[in-house]
Amino acid sequence: MQSNHFGCFINVARVVCPVIAAFCIPKIRSLGVVTQLLYPSASIEMHDNCFVAAFGWIGASILELISSIINLVSFFRQQPWGDKFIPSEYEMGKPIGWVDTLYKSLWVRFTFARGVLSISTLYIFQFLFRPIMSITTGIGAVNDCEVLRNIKSIALEWNMTGLMGSLYILLTLSQLCESSGRRLSGLFYILPIMVLSCIPIGTLLSNLFLSFNIEENYLDVVNMPGGKMSKSMIDTMNTFLDKAEPGNSIELGYSECTAKLEFIEGCFGH
Repeated sequence: MQSNHFGCFINVARVVCPVIAAFCIPKIRSLGVVTQLLYPSASIEMHDNCFVAAFGWIGASILELISSIINLVSFFRQQPWGDKFIPSEYEMGKPIGWVDTLYKSLWVRFTFARGVLSISTLYIFQFLFRPIMSITTGIGAVNDCEVLRNIKSIALEWNMTGLMGSLYILLTLSQLCESSGRRLSGLFYILPIMVLSCIPIGTLLSNLFLSFNIEENYLDVVNMPGGKMSKSMIDTMNTFLDKAEPGNSIELGYSECTAKLEFIEGCFGH
C-alpha cells in the first residue's frame, strides 16, 4: 500500500481490529454488563460477545476490502505491471520469465480472493447471521425449531470466524510474494503453504454451503450423519461432564439414540 497518511491509518486499523476482538472476547465475562437477571450468561453472549466480535467480522473485513482494492489498483497502474510492487532482487538482468509471471499472477489471485472473502463475510453477517440472531433466544432451546436456529447461528458464527482466518492466510501468501524478490527459491515455501491452506479453506467452504440449507444438512453440519453420536463425541461430552461434576458421565449405549429433528417446517418463516 502506498505510504501516506491514509495508508498508515488503514494499516494500523487493520492490526487493531482483530487484536481487539482476540483480546476482549476471552475477557467478556468481566467486561459484560448483565441486563437479564434470570439469564446473565445469555445476556453476555448475545450482546457483548457479538459486539466485540464485530471488530473482527465487520471492521477487519471492511479494512481488508479497502486494502485489497487499493493494492490491485496500484499494481495495475504500474508499467510493467507490478514490477515496483513486487520488487526483484536480481541485480544483473531480469528474473526468469515464467517465475516472474507466476509470482505476479499468484499475487493478483491472492489479493483478489482476499477482497472476495471480505465481501462474503460482510454479506453473511448482514443477510444471514443478523436475521437468525434476531429470532434466536440465546436462553435455551425448548423445541426443534429453536434447536435448528441455534445450530444455524453457531454454524454461521464458526464460518465467519473461519473466513477471517482464511482472509489472513491469503494476506500472508500475498505478502510472501511481495518479499520473495521474485526468486525461484521462494516458490519452494510459498507453493506448499498454498496447497496445505486449500484443505482447511475447502472444508470451511463446504460447511458454509451446507449451512445455507440447514433444514436438509443440519446433521452433516454438526458431524452426526444419520443422527448418531460417535464414540469421539461421547468421550468429549464425558470429559466436560466429569470436569463439571466428577463421576458424572454418559453411558456409551447412549450413542444408539438419534438426534434427528422432526418439527422444523417453517422455522425460518418460509
